[in-house]
Amino acid sequence: RDKAAETTGVLSDFMYYTAHVLRTPVNAIRWTVESLKNEETGEVTEGQRELLDKLEYSSVKLASVADELQDAFIVLRGDALHMRPQPCDVAAIVEAAAGAWAVALRRKSIKLDWHPPAEGIPPVLGDPKRIEQVLDVLIDNTVKYSTDKQTVTVRAHAVEDTVPPRLAKEWAIPSGVKRSVILAVSDQGMGIPAAEAHDIFRPFFRGERAREVWVDGKGLGLTLAR
Repeated sequence: RDKAAETTGVLSDFMYYTAHVLRTPVNAIRWTVESLKNEETGEVTEGQRELLDKLEYSSVKLASVADELQDAFIVLRGDALHMRPQPCDVAAIVEAAAGAWAVALRRKSIKLDWHPPAEGIPPVLGDPKRIEQVLDVLIDNTVKYSTDKQTVTVRAHAVEDTVPPRLAKEWAIPSGVKRSVILAVSDQGMGIPAAEAHDIFRPFFRGERAREVWVDGKGLGLTLAR
């Protein structure tokens, strides 16, 4: 246990340092790309603009990695992530997250079904960026572990005072949940064996089935989502 704690400490320090060091060059790359695209240094051809778009996409992705590493450092240290609570439009957050994954989903011919309740979703008090971050992690996992032409489903349910028993069982909603909006993301991928369910939020954990498939990931997504 002492060795595991020491290793976790070294990893978290490394994440913090890496995130800190990455920020300066990444911001410089993004600023340079933006200047070039705005033609501040001369006219840009269509072919050059396409290359700049790719560079901009990669720099944004790298910046998000830096943010994720910094969040992971906070979580592994046992501290709470910083939140900025405000009234949130959950439907708009889901649609933004789905839109961000549209290209990746289309590339694998995965269909995303979003089913907002007919009666609408009441506004909730929370951090919209963090809610979208959780959705991003979950949709990311569905893309990684789904095969072509499968379906990913996102559903929502507003809970007032009681949760219908069927819904509580199907969505694994803890008892005592009141005045909340529940979001559920499901896919048709390989699934997670019940025996491994308690480990899925552990940093760097990968299930037995998942180890048979190569995926590009850091093993921290679900840890941050929790």
